[in-house]
Amino acid sequence: MLNKKNEITLNDILDRDSLTEKEIINLNTKKKSIPVEYFRKNLFNATARESRELTRNKTIYDDNQTKIQVNRSLHQRHRDLLSIIFTDNKGTTTPAKDGSYYIHTSLYDLSKKMGYSPLQGINIINKFLGDLQQTLMTIDTKNVGVVRHQLLGKSYFDKYNTKEFKIEIPSYTAKYHIFNFSVEIPKEINQKIIAIPSKYAKTKALVSYILSNKALKNGITFENVCNKLDIPTKNMMSKFKRELIDNKQILEEFNIVFDEETKIIKYQKLEGVKFHRGISKEEIFEILEDERKNEREQEELEKFGFKKDKYVGKILKHKSSGLFGEEIKTSLIKDIEVKTIEDENKVYRLVIKDDSNEKDLFTSWFSIEEIDNIYNNLKKEDNE
Repeated sequence: MLNKKNEITLNDILDRDSLTEKEIINLNTKKKSIPVEYFRKNLFNATARESRELTRNKTIYDDNQTKIQVNRSLHQRHRDLLSIIFTDNKGTTTPAKDGSYYIHTSLYDLSKKMGYSPLQGINIINKFLGDLQQTLMTIDTKNVGVVRHQLLGKSYFDKYNTKEFKIEIPSYTAKYHIFNFSVEIPKEINQKIIAIPSKYAKTKALVSYILSNKALKNGITFENVCNKLDIPTKNMMSKFKRELIDNKQILEEFNIVFDEETKIIKYQKLEGVKFHRGISKEEIFEILEDERKNEREQEELEKFGFKKDKYVGKILKHKSSGLFGEEIKTSLIKDIEVKTIEDENKVYRLVIKDDSNEKDLFTSWFSIEEIDNIYNNLKKEDNE
């Protein structure tokens, strides 16, 4: 395990084969949510054009501290498919130790919810799905390092037996979800977003961006939104402004209001939209340090012979005379647990469990000197 806090990097955390209980709990709460960065950082272009593999990575965010790049050009229909996969599926598997899991769905359902006829839609869904599976997001953070993850892993279809279709969420992808803030949009609201026509792709991108933020009390300027959605030219901005004015009723369905005069966009949080916090690198470090501390305590416990049955009863008799009046039989001892309470002074609490491992038969305090003396005296008795 790592020794110092400043030695832990994001790669150290991502490369672990086993997640902590806290991480698994966090992941389970996020299975119907999507990282907000997917919507806030312009992962999906504000268009409905065909996806393509790029000759070089496209930078979708750069603040001189963190740079985010992708290797494919995605659009709003990819956004629709990804959101359905997470928010409106047939259930998920229990995460493996490394965080990976599967989402159960069906190509027929995906096609129908995307608004396609089944036969026509399945081929389109497979194309979009392939685009998402081939998309790598690269995050380069100064003083942290470079990490990559797929948006989706492989998919599997049991054509001849169960007809089951499942999509893998790989370990690195699951960990990215754990470490980042995410938004959970109810499937009913998400279907309204999907229903926005492709010719209004910029409006759809705006709705996704706004909903991935909490209520905007003072609003956000039109120019700021154009910057976020990568709408750079005056001509494109003018067309987008007209699109928002024409789609006033669509925006109102999502509690979004565009003021033409002030050019301010305001949003009141929709009921049902939830946000889930991520677990920071610092929190993971503390968990790993606790695990490391427990490992050290167990090593010290074994070092002083507490695992040797022939010594346990004598130690208890030595320490508990007057409390029990007789030696506790070692056959009753299920487990021995030591907790450090003052690391510098090496003070321990010794707990003996019964056969059910539920009831404490004995609890006492030992200093390191006391343990050492008892252990050495018992060894002398054995040698006499």
